[in-house]
Order: sequence, then C-alpha cells, then structure tokens
Amino acid sequence: MTINTRAAVTSTTAQPLDVLALYRTMVTARVTNDLLKTRKTQGRFPFYIGCAGHESMAAVVAALDESDWLALYYRDLAAWLQRTGDIYGPLREAYSRTTAPMGAGRNMPSHYSSKRHRILPTFSEVGALGPFAGGVGFSLQRHQSKEIIMYSTGEGGAATNDFNVAFRQAAVHKLPILIVV
Repeated sequence: MTINTRAAVTSTTAQPLDVLALYRTMVTARVTNDLLKTRKTQGRFPFYIGCAGHESMAAVVAALDESDWLALYYRDLAAWLQRTGDIYGPLREAYSRTTAPMGAGRNMPSHYSSKRHRILPTFSEVGALGPFAGGVGFSLQRHQSKEIIMYSTGEGGAATNDFNVAFRQAAVHKLPILIVV
C-alpha cells in the first residue's frame, strides 16, 4: 500500500487552496489514526490517543502562512501532516523508534514538535501550551512581526487555568494568537 502524503500548498495570498490535496491530507490523517488505534488494540505499543473528528485542523493550518507558529493539541495529527507532510514521524513515535523526529522514541505518541516547521513541543497536560503560546505572541508583537501563532486545544483544555491565561493575554495585550478549540 502506497500512501501519498502531499500536503495542500499553504498560502496567504489570493491563490486558492488545492482542495483535493487538503482532502487527501484529511483522509490520510483518518486512515493513519485508524491504523494506530488498531495496532494499539493489538498490543503493538502501549499508548495512543485517537484524533478522529479533528481532520479539519488541516484546513486551519493550510490557511496559515508557512512562517506562522503552531502550538498543537495532541489530537492534531491532520495539522502535523498538513504542515510537515511527514506521515512516518508519528508512526515512528508510536512505535518508539530512535529515528522518531520529535523525541527519538522517548516521547509519548502524539506529542508533535518541529523546530524547522515552527511547531512548539506539546505537553501531556491538556491546555498547558496556552501560556507558551502567549509568550510567543508577546515576542512576535515585540518584534513587530507579521507572523501569528495558532494555539489549539480541546474542550477539556479550554476549562483549564492555562487556557484562561492564554485567552486573557491575547485579549488584554491584543496578541497575534489564533485560538482554536
């Protein structure tokens, strides 16, 4: 089975997105999620949190510029695939391979990070990236950058104090943060 991992081309100009490539990224995320859930159930690795229903995060990332920062939620496999186009990274993380790009097999699966792709490291604690996203927003504002940071979390993360801190930082200081729940 061959998997085509071409992500949709992102652009902030007036060019339309390649919706077929975007759809392909979303389907790839769902198929990969189903594969990882099956392998976890078979006992091939000890832990995996599914990401079904979060495929639309690929469209959010596609709407951003390549230079924008991402603070991803652990269910954002589609966002990871859209930004990096790397399907094998999350698979190597799930199997704890030393060639895994995010933590050389030492991280839990779904802790997405990439310095090259401007993806902040993810924490296991839900919503914990909020204050860090605020800090990146402060830095971008201080340097008068046109970049933004996209911070995503779920409903549980939105109920935490860290989310409250990020939301207040963004509102009070008018920071360039896109918060996606």
